[in-house]
Amino acid sequence: MPRRSATVVVLFVLLVSHGGAQPVDDIFSLVLPPRGTPEASVARIRAIVATLGGHLQTAPGELSVVAVWQDGRRLQVVPTVQGTPNTTVFDLTCNHLEGGAKAMCGDIARRYQTGR
Repeated sequence: MPRRSATVVVLFVLLVSHGGAQPVDDIFSLVLPPRGTPEASVARIRAIVATLGGHLQTAPGELSVVAVWQDGRRLQVVPTVQGTPNTTVFDLTCNHLEGGAKAMCGDIARRYQTGR
């Protein structure tokens, strides 16, 4: 019986120590296809950032975008040429140290695709 009790105690300790240790959703990346020209696509992303209250850190006209929010969120958009014929896609990387990076990128992608 003592051996069974020891096993139960070990299992309980393992469950307690790992039960609350959920991975923090602090960084997430996804790829967006172009919507029109690369310039039009970036303009759309910039407009979404502004709508969401982000502060653009890159100059207008650049195809790369860096934006930050007062609550610590950060977005980086990098154009990448893929395939034949060469198609520019946009690699989005969302950061939020408090979690929610995947939802942030998902919201931006949804707005980008739907035009809202």
